[in-house]
Amino acid sequence: MTDLNSATEDRRMVPVADRLVVIDTLRAIALFGVIVMNLTAMVMIFKAEAVMAAAGPVDMGVGLFELVFLQGKARSSFAFLFGVGFGILMLRAQARGAGFEGFYLRRVFILLVIGLCNLAFLYWGDILIVYALLGMVLLLFRNAGQKTLFTLGLTMVLVPPLLIGAAEAIIGGPLPNLAGVGPTASQAAFDALLPAYAGGDYWAFVAANLRYYLMHNLTETSYVAMYDLGVLGLFMLGLWTARKGVFENIERHRSLLRRIAAIALPVGLVISVVQAT
Repeated sequence: MTDLNSATEDRRMVPVADRLVVIDTLRAIALFGVIVMNLTAMVMIFKAEAVMAAAGPVDMGVGLFELVFLQGKARSSFAFLFGVGFGILMLRAQARGAGFEGFYLRRVFILLVIGLCNLAFLYWGDILIVYALLGMVLLLFRNAGQKTLFTLGLTMVLVPPLLIGAAEAIIGGPLPNLAGVGPTASQAAFDALLPAYAGGDYWAFVAANLRYYLMHNLTETSYVAMYDLGVLGLFMLGLWTARKGVFENIERHRSLLRRIAAIALPVGLVISVVQAT
């Protein structure tokens, strides 16, 4: 009976009293940023030229704000917080003497199913599938040391963009795709999206979503691989942060957070402004 009760307890949601408000708040802010950027992408992907032609000074200002303060930040924050959540769940399970691996795998499997449903039935630009699959990979690092997590995570976040930039400069163009699928296949799948969205056949809409998701990923394999490495790196940094107990005792780690902010904020702001302009 003890094992059964423990398994039932593991599947319950975390009580409100045990939740960390700061993490929930950061998730909400990150989710808002993801929503804003996705709404922009949904409009711009089909009507970019028309939108830019009609944009006034206020529109351009809002667009610049999005590029500097939201582009890439919201999804990066979400990935980092995924790793934090993983770490907190694992540490609490260990403190209770409860099993973690099976409980966690059930959660990421459900996340994978939700992502597949989102991809097929709502919008091809899904990220939950990536989170679920890389979340399974993260499980392999649950016993890694703090130094390993920090070093490997930071390397995965920082090195891929540098490699992409260097490789593009050397070859004088975009990276070759590794799956052997030409860009025309992805373009054809993209061109089929809008007619499917505007038509009345829902299953044609589903098929168009699935086709473009597949063709896009097969065409952009080099970039997808680099992006996925960055996401996994953020997961690891989140796990490292959870183990340090940063969010459970902000005051104790205030000096660490200030040091990180003193370096990351100005560097990130400069990079964002350069990219936006």
